[in-house]
Amino acid sequence: MIEGSVPTPPEPAGDSQAELSRRAQFLATEHWSLLATRSMSWNEAFSRTGMFLSTLSAATVALALAGPAMAFGSAFALFALIVLSVTLFLGIATYVRLVQVNNEDLYWVSGMNQLRGAYTRLVPGIERDFVAGHTLDTEGFARTFGAVDVTSSVSPWHMLVTTPAVVAVISSAIAGVMGGLLAVQLGLEMATAVGAGILVFVGTVIVSIGTPPFFPLGFLTILIAHIMFNISYVVVTVRARLAGFPTHLEEAAMDLGATPWATFWKVTFPPILPGVLAAALLAFSLSIDDFVITNFTGGTNTQTFPMFIYAKNRIGIPPQVNVIGTVIFGVAVAMVAVSVLLQRRRDGA
Repeated sequence: MIEGSVPTPPEPAGDSQAELSRRAQFLATEHWSLLATRSMSWNEAFSRTGMFLSTLSAATVALALAGPAMAFGSAFALFALIVLSVTLFLGIATYVRLVQVNNEDLYWVSGMNQLRGAYTRLVPGIERDFVAGHTLDTEGFARTFGAVDVTSSVSPWHMLVTTPAVVAVISSAIAGVMGGLLAVQLGLEMATAVGAGILVFVGTVIVSIGTPPFFPLGFLTILIAHIMFNISYVVVTVRARLAGFPTHLEEAAMDLGATPWATFWKVTFPPILPGVLAAALLAFSLSIDDFVITNFTGGTNTQTFPMFIYAKNRIGIPPQVNVIGTVIFGVAVAMVAVSVLLQRRRDGA
């Protein structure tokens, strides 16, 4: 070696220039894949948030229109509790899904930080040009998420301005209003009802922001949501059938020694059976055709018929959809025909 010359560092064994180029290309491909997946997750998050806020706006308009029409009486309170309960459930489901998206996003960010760490090993010193983090620690994650103050460390207020926190506060406000309405319906004074609503609001905010969601989205959440928005239709239909029901028949059955259970099944239930069947068919038709609420509460592993059609509509509706639609239509026509025939026989007799 000539004195004064700068020695060339030996090239690592097996790491030729072509090999390093291929490795950088693979890392870049993986990086773009993670970016695309993260973008899809956040598109879903903002879409769900927008749908929840649209539903909340529609509920507010409905209450504003129904209030004067019902003179803000007990009927309006019942209507408001039903509407707000559905909106609250959508808010809770949106909040749970947003927290899940945040957890998924942390996974994608950790992968991208790991890839930037690999870049720094390929080209030492390049980390000085990175805006995002390249380490798998709190500082690296915070730098990638943009939650770092330029004059200090991780910002403690970042959690309060996230999308899940905003949805949680709005849902807590709905819960507080429902708590106040329930307190008024129970006969409490207005000041006590307002205090109860504030306590419910504060407690719900603390529970929702301070602890992670405990109820995973799936078939059970879809079932609960459909029961909540269908129960009002069922109550109205069955109540219309019960109007004018001869209650003296129940009293006579009880006087003759029948138990409450036997009185219900043999005296009360047969006359209201048509109303129960009509309510069941109405609830079924509303449930099988619902997409918005199911999309909110279904999660990622549960798919109903409307969600299947929505997913397949992008590439063309498959023939199975036409078959299922024809079967449902045929069953409905057959049930109507049987009902008409039975009614004619009954009238003829």
